[in-house]
Amino acid sequence: MENHHFVMAMNARSGSTWLVTLLRGQSGVAAYEELFYPRPVQPRYSWLAEGGPERFIIRGPQLRGARPMRIWRYLDEVETHRADLPVSGFKVNSAQLFGAPEMLPILAARRYRLVVLVRDNVFESSISQIVMHKNNVAHSSEPIAAGASYRVDPQEVVARIRRRRRWIAAIRAVRRLWPWPSVEVRYEDLVANQSAALASVLDCIGAAAPPMPVESPLKRRIDLPYDEVITNFSEVAEAMRSAGLGALVPTAGSNATGGRS
Repeated sequence: MENHHFVMAMNARSGSTWLVTLLRGQSGVAAYEELFYPRPVQPRYSWLAEGGPERFIIRGPQLRGARPMRIWRYLDEVETHRADLPVSGFKVNSAQLFGAPEMLPILAARRYRLVVLVRDNVFESSISQIVMHKNNVAHSSEPIAAGASYRVDPQEVVARIRRRRRWIAAIRAVRRLWPWPSVEVRYEDLVANQSAALASVLDCIGAAAPPMPVESPLKRRIDLPYDEVITNFSEVAEAMRSAGLGALVPTAGSNATGGRS
């Protein structure tokens, strides 16, 4: 049996945990969370890591050699963790990917297939991340409490939007040069047609079966109009316009696009 391995490259709050839960429900696929996250798994999120390998921060120091060699040996273990399944992979975010510049050449040398997950609505993903930090909840099976609202730093929103746009441009450039099968899946397409977006991912990573319907336990964290969630929405909108980002300002009263985190 030929085994295929994939890496999902993404930015925070782009729907990657949602996509991983969908991939886990597919026949012959093992999908793991962020194995290179720089901290151990928090007990409240242990269900996200259930059945997966130990994170590199735990296992890596036990392996011999400099970091590139430890990453290589760690991936040996990751790839054989579920050797009974034909497809396995994990997700890695922008900070982890570019914080260890040797990782991309190592993944390419090991013939990893590349899934690029982007959320084009960078305003929405930036606000989602800010709210996550304010309420200290990254993932949940419950939507944000009705009536919850936050004051945010307008310049922080602008800075996050700019960083996300740079990341999307960078990872798309990486994909253009990737020597093995790759696919870009947009969060917005996953929301609009989950089955079709999932099918494109399964085709890329070498999963033979058609997509199976899966109900993710995750709930979106923002389910209210932006001007209700953000108490100083007008200030944020003005800061964005001043920074040349006026086209990204949502209409007052509009909601998030939906989906999951």
